[in-house]
Amino acid sequence: MAERGIPVDHSIVHLWVIKLLPAFEKAFRRHPRSVSISWRMDETYI
Repeated sequence: MAERGIPVDHSIVHLWVIKLLPAFEKAFRRHPRSVSISWRMDETYI
C-alpha cells in the first residue's frame, strides 16, 4: 500500500484479517482436498 501512497497502520491490516478470514476460509473449504491411496515419504523421515 505504501508503494501506492496509501498509509496503512499494522493494526488496520490486523482488523482486515480478522474480518475477512472467515470468508476466505469458507470459500477455500468448499472443495475439500482428495485423499490419495498411495503415500510417499522422503528418506529424511526414515
